[in-house]
Amino acid sequence: MLSRLIEQVEPSVAKVQITTTGGKLVDSGTGVATGPRVIATCYHVIDPDDCGRPHRPTINGEECVVRKTNPSADLALLESKREFPPILPKAFSEVTLGDEILFFGYPAGVGNLTVHKGMVSAKGNSLLDRFKNIDMIQIDGTVNLGNSGGPAIDISSGKLIGIVTAKYGPFLNGIYEFKSMVDNFVQQPEGEIGLGSIDQGKFTNFTVRGFATLAKPLLLVQVGIGYAVSSDYVVKLQT
Repeated sequence: MLSRLIEQVEPSVAKVQITTTGGKLVDSGTGVATGPRVIATCYHVIDPDDCGRPHRPTINGEECVVRKTNPSADLALLESKREFPPILPKAFSEVTLGDEILFFGYPAGVGNLTVHKGMVSAKGNSLLDRFKNIDMIQIDGTVNLGNSGGPAIDISSGKLIGIVTAKYGPFLNGIYEFKSMVDNFVQQPEGEIGLGSIDQGKFTNFTVRGFATLAKPLLLVQVGIGYAVSSDYVVKLQT
């Protein structure tokens, strides 16, 4: 049964990537077809404030157009050049605790589509502080970077219950702040000897590069709890 459902859903899932106009990869996530040429994903995957300007969104490597966004629900609709088989939505009111689900995506930078199994462990409004008055579905499953924008599929009906948007971890805010500090660090001039005959600029830059190397793996820590925004918001955004 699961293998048939996976075969059914797989053609509707796409890799969403953001590159600079020069072709440098800035961000990567997942998307799912909710219309023949409509791919739903997370707004934070394509957010120009995070990705920088100008940037180029792609679906499976092909350029696309951002048509509509709802930042408060962390949703964006992309227009694809080619058609995908859309997945029908399941209303938030019909989702119940204990429902078994599959969620699809490209987690942790893997090149192949990956499928995880979980269940609905909670549902409600404002389950996360940063999603005020948004109907959310809590997933008992390991959500990672790259899963963002991927579909959460109800196993019994094969319908889309939500778009994966976040994972739980009270420590993550500190890691994000740490990464932001590292990313915004201004390189220091090197070649000037400082205290104790040490090239202070070189030492500082070396230390920050070490922190930068450490920051990304910290974000990949798995905690086994994820969240999806209800597909109701996708339906509203499309109308």
